[in-house]
Amino acid sequence: MGMDSHYFLAIPLPAESKQMIARWKEGAKEHLIFKKWVHEEDYHITLFFLGAVSAEQLNGLSEKMRRIAEEASSFTIPAGETGYFGKPDQPKIFWAGAKAVPMLVDIQRKIMAGCVEHGFSAEKREYRPHITLARKWEGTDSFQKEVKKVPSLHAFEWTVDHFVLFKTHLNKDPKYEMVEKFTFGDVSY
Repeated sequence: MGMDSHYFLAIPLPAESKQMIARWKEGAKEHLIFKKWVHEEDYHITLFFLGAVSAEQLNGLSEKMRRIAEEASSFTIPAGETGYFGKPDQPKIFWAGAKAVPMLVDIQRKIMAGCVEHGFSAEKREYRPHITLARKWEGTDSFQKEVKKVPSLHAFEWTVDHFVLFKTHLNKDPKYEMVEKFTFGDVSY
């Protein structure tokens, strides 16, 4: 685990939700021209971006994340409304929103605090949970004009009972590899 790899902590989506978004995406791609659409296996809600991580940092961090997960309880996240980050006519990121339910916000804060304890910088921006669908608008017409031609993404929800540590592989598709799974304490398998 060299320093050239980037890592992040996230909540992966269940297979059914990934498939539903992927089916919707096929129709959306007819109107929405982005440089890169996210592979369905890579759909997730980021909790904390770590960046480059040493093996020593990763070991200490894993233990802290296990403790946070053991104290957590499962919760449901509603999602589905779409939006964007960036300029209205040429967004950088097109996403499906996830509701910032109290238990999600609470665990994200605990995870960020645990990461800060291990030498990572706290995120300064407000936490806005979302599922990235596509990156970098390349359409010739305005995004605002084209997005009106796309049917709405259906609302969906799922029960979250774990989070994971992902490693990024920039030259692969899907590009995220699960390194470790942190299961909540109220879940028994």
